[in-house]
Formats: sequence, C-alpha cells, structure tokens
Amino acid sequence: MEKYKPYLEEEKPIVELPSLLVLFLAVISVIFGLSLIVFPPLIVFLVFLALGIGLGIILNPFVAIPVFIVGAYLYPVAFFPELAPYHPTTIFALGVLFVWVFHIILYKDFKAIKSKQIIYMFLFTVVVSIASVFNWEYSNSAFIDFLKVLILYFVVAHLVNTRLRISILIYMLIPFGVIISLYALYLQARGIGRGYIEGAMRVISFEGNPNQLCLSLAMLVPLLFGMFIISKSARIKIILVSILALFSSIIILTYSRSGFLGFIVILAFTIKEFFSGRNKIALFILLAFGAWVFLLYAPPQFYERVESIVNLTEPSVAGRLDVYKVGTIIMLKHPLTGVGLGLLAFMQEYFDIALTMPHITHKLMGWTHNLFLEIGAKTGVVSLVLFIFVILYALKDLRESKKIFREKGDKSLLIISQAIWVSIAGFLVFAMFVESLLLKTFWIFLALSASLKHIALTYEKDVS
Repeated sequence: MEKYKPYLEEEKPIVELPSLLVLFLAVISVIFGLSLIVFPPLIVFLVFLALGIGLGIILNPFVAIPVFIVGAYLYPVAFFPELAPYHPTTIFALGVLFVWVFHIILYKDFKAIKSKQIIYMFLFTVVVSIASVFNWEYSNSAFIDFLKVLILYFVVAHLVNTRLRISILIYMLIPFGVIISLYALYLQARGIGRGYIEGAMRVISFEGNPNQLCLSLAMLVPLLFGMFIISKSARIKIILVSILALFSSIIILTYSRSGFLGFIVILAFTIKEFFSGRNKIALFILLAFGAWVFLLYAPPQFYERVESIVNLTEPSVAGRLDVYKVGTIIMLKHPLTGVGLGLLAFMQEYFDIALTMPHITHKLMGWTHNLFLEIGAKTGVVSLVLFIFVILYALKDLRESKKIFREKGDKSLLIISQAIWVSIAGFLVFAMFVESLLLKTFWIFLALSASLKHIALTYEKDVS
C-alpha cells in the first residue's frame, strides 16, 4: 500500500469562492435590511428582492427562467409605460446571460446540448446580428427586442435539462395563458381593444396584439390535451376543459383569420398525435360538437372574417398578396443583410418598388405579414435558410425524442414531446400569414425541442 503523503495534497482554502460570494451577499442583505432606518421601505424591498433573485440565479441559473417568463408574458411596460425606452425585459435578459456565464466560470458546469439545431441557431444569431449592425440605423430598437428572445432560447435550451425542470416550465405556461386570457376579458369589459371590425372590437392582452394573443393561446392547446390524458383526477380534467373553453373563446374574439387557421391545424394534429381508433372518432365528434356550440354563439363578425380568407379582393387579403410580391423582390435584392429588422426600412423599400409596379394597388405597407418573408427581407436570405434548418432540426429532434420516450415507456415526456411538435407545426401555418418573430411561446417550445432531445439521449443517466 502506498504511504500516505499529506504534503503532496493540494491545500484547499477554508472558504471557497462560491461560499465567499454567498457570505458577501448575505452581509449585503443584512445591510439593506438595516437601511430601512434611512430609505423608504418600498425602495429597500425592491433592492432586497433584486438581490435575492440575483443570489438565486448565481447559485442556480434555472431560477432566472421563471422570472424571465413572468416578465416576458406579463409585459412590465404595459403597467409602467415610462419604462418602454429602457427595454426592461431585454436588460433583464442580458443580466441573466451575464450571470449564467459568471456561474459557468465559477462552477465550470457547462454542458453543451448535442443537437444540430443549436449549431444552426448559433449561426442564425450571428448572421442576424451582422445584418442588424450593417443596418443599425433602422434595426437598433428591433434588434434589442429580438435579442431578448434569442437569449430566452439559449437559456431554456441549456438550463431546462431535467424532467423536473421541464415539468416546472410546462406547468407554468398554462397558468400564464389563463392570466393573459382573463386580462383580455377585463380589457374588453372596459372597452379597450385593437381595431374594429363592423363594430366589433378585437380583444388584446398585455402585448397589445390580437394575432400574437391568438397564437400564444393556440400553441398551449396541445399541452392541455396532454395534461388531460396524463391526469387521473376528474376535478383536474374539468379544470383543463374549462381552460380549453376559455382559450377557444379568446381565440374567436381576436378575430384572427390566420390564428383560426393555425388553431384548426393544431386541433387536427392533436387528434392525430394523441388519439387513435375509437378514441379518435369520439374526440372528433366531441370537438365537432364543441365547434358547433362556439360557432353558434360566435359574433357575426367572426363569420365575416373567416369568409374573407378566400376573398382575394378583400383589402387586407389583397394587401397581403401585394406585400408578398414586393417583399420577395426586396429579399432577392438584399440577399446578404436584408434591409434591417426595423419597420421604417422595409416600408421605404416597399414604397420605392411598389411605385414602379402598376399592378400593386397597396403602395404603402409596413408589415410583411409572413414570418419567413420578414426574416428574408429584413435580415437576408442566408439567415432565412439557417432559420429553416433550425425548424427542421427542431422537428427532427422531437421526432427522435418521441421514439425514445415511447420505447422507454415514459408517457409524460412522450406527451410533452408530442404537444410541442404539434404546437410548432401549427405555428408554421400561422407564420405564413402574420409576423411572429418575437412570439415568446414559439422560442420557448423551439428551445424545449433541444432540451427534450438532450433528456432523451441521456435518459439512462438522468430520469429525475
């Protein structure tokens, strides 16, 4: 036996750096507590709360994700408009990124996600950033907002890496959907909405956009069905059905034609993914009955909006066709960097081209009304190709995850994978008709597809 040689061992400090950091923050917390004697209680409380959140994020960066999502969905600027110029959620996102990097340096516990989706997403981020720098005069504000969802994507993809964490995140999204739905009803009751359609007001929520509201709720519907299947409690099943009815009502009251199409596609894929045989027929009959009840009591303006989908002479439909033609020309004219993420650059370029095309009736358009055209025209064809690869690999990751979870008999993670696959597929239909680059739910689900792939590949090592 080798003789013990204590002098060869590396000496360790009595208190290591993480412990010193915790001790330092604890002392600072006590100082802030004593500062109640001098400063107003509200200021002290806010600083102390921020310090506590910062401490939690340093010790466990996953703590940042629930806080991040609260800010992303509830829009602090909706309550404090004076904060809008400072982009508070983006600043918080950058803070989370900084603390996460600091945590990695401190604990050396970074584990890269093994997915080509992450690689293409990183390249997409680089190309969009370069395109924004080249068009900084028009892109600065829009890029700052876009930076927020990019950080959200990378943080979720790398930190939501266990069964427990993915469950926490999934079960957070449904209550947030309920909150934004109830707030939409509250605003409608107060006569606050966006635009009028034959006297009917389109409902909005915190984000102020009925189309975004519609899609945010529609993408949560597959999770409701998944929870319904997993749950064994009749009470919870009733609650889930009630939430589905609430979401469906808000979707109708947004009068979003593209959202309605996406919702139908999501329901169709949900039936295909979750049900089979007699269950599928029974569910189809149940949904058909529910649709009949909703349409029976839906406002007349809703029918007019749905019917206008196939009316190519309807102003908004004709405008979309015009912007698709001109937008494609803009995209091909600026294939490397686009015209910039901002609204004004695209509007000016559109106007200049539309004036030379007599058959274009809408000479002034600021919105692309198509996610892929938005990316291609504003950030270049290269970024569009990379983004398409991100989506393809996300769907591929989910397909592989479903296969592994099915083989392992893990019903919960299988259903979560199916629900996210359905949501992303429905989103792609919606994205053909509306700009949705900043939709948080989409980026969260995209990131979760990579997380699920990681959990599936490391299933034998970590099922906690």
